[in-house]
Parts: sequence; C-alpha cells; structure tokens
Amino acid sequence: MHRVFTDEKNINTEDKFLTVTGDDAYHLIKVMRIKKGDTVTVCDKNNTDYTCEAAHIDKESVIFNIIESRICESEKDYKITLCQAMPKGSKIETILQKAVELGADNIVIFYCSRCDVKYSKSKEDTKLERYNKIIYEAAKQCNRGIIPTLEIKKSFEEMIKSVNAQGSIVMAYEEEKNLSLKQVLSKTEGSLCFIVGPEGGFEFLEVQLAKDAGAQIVSLGKRILRTETAGMFMLSCCAYEKELLKASV
Repeated sequence: MHRVFTDEKNINTEDKFLTVTGDDAYHLIKVMRIKKGDTVTVCDKNNTDYTCEAAHIDKESVIFNIIESRICESEKDYKITLCQAMPKGSKIETILQKAVELGADNIVIFYCSRCDVKYSKSKEDTKLERYNKIIYEAAKQCNRGIIPTLEIKKSFEEMIKSVNAQGSIVMAYEEEKNLSLKQVLSKTEGSLCFIVGPEGGFEFLEVQLAKDAGAQIVSLGKRILRTETAGMFMLSCCAYEKELLKASV
C-alpha cells in the first residue's frame, strides 16, 4: 500500500476525510497514477496512520475518505537524538537516510575542531533544505510515524549545550578503554542522545566538555569505525537492546 504524509490541518476527523497536497500529491498523481477508489496509508506526521480511499483527484491534490485510523506501529516509546559531526563529501546524506531508518527522532549536525569541512552560515539554509528532503523521503520509505527534526550547530560547544535536555548523553570515543556501549545501554532507560565525532576523532578538550555536560564516554569495541559507521552501529545496538530484545522476552 502506498504511504504518504499530510499535515494535521488537512485532516477532518469529524467528517472523515483528509487532503494530500504538495510533493506527496504530485507523487501519487504523476508517479503512482492513483485512481479513484485506490487505498493509501496517510500519516499525520504525529504518529497516527489513516487508511484512506481516494475520493477526488485534481492536478494538485487528492481528497481521501478515511476508512480507519490507528497509532503508527513503527515508532518507539522513547526518543533518540543523533549528534553527528559533519563528514566530508556526501557521507552526511547516507548518514541522514540510515539514521531515520534506524529510529533517530532528532538529528543534530555539528562542526568541531577536526572536521575537514568548515561551517558556512551562507550555505546553511541550502543544506537544511536538501537534508530535510532526504529525511522526509526516508521517513516515508521506512513507515515512520513522524518526520525527524534536523538542526545544524556551528561548533562542538553549541551542540553540547543544546543536548543537555535530550536524555542520557552517550559519546563514542576511540580512546575509551573501560566503559562499553553495551554496558551503558543495558542500564539506561528513557531517551538517549548519541554523539559521533568526525574522521579525525575528538580533541581531548571536546571530550572534557562532554563529560562536564554529563555525557558518558564509551568504547564501540576494538575496531575503529568510520564516522559514517559509528552512529549507525550505536543506533542498531540501541534497537537490539531496547526494541528487538524486549519484544522477544
């Protein structure tokens, strides 16, 4: 079944109809060639799915009759923030896509001392527009019930200040030898914030700033992971520990 998003303002639960507009409507009309009577799942971006039947189609919108509504089963009962140091090249686009698939609810891209790419205020709006589109499409593809949020922070200091209220902070650091990610995940409940460094790793001062903010510094194992791998590893371990393992008990 096709799946698209719409805004809550376009949903009339009393009269049981909703409207899909914009790029999602274009996709349904021009790409999927939707016809009257076709069934589609429409998500309100706030964790509710609607099974709908196409009732009216024009050039820029599709009106659906609502058949039923339900809570989206893809979302979790806790939140994950991924703070990712900006990598070079197009790696960030893959990171964004896979982070959404693996359950990240908030994504913070930040710049720090050893980033090969330097922050540019003039390019921020363009990047946000492109990156948010990648997040939107990924959320639609993997049946998310929300659209994960995205922020860009110009420094490590700005990033670490912004995540103080994001739950338990966990920072991956290749020099950590004692505390493992597994140890932290096994005893941590509630929301989590993962911090992943750039290709060159974190400077010691940045690690200390994270500790001062309450972060737990963890090892990801004996192998050194690339920046585009580390965050995906942390999200995958979290899903296993908190979702898949819990479901099998």
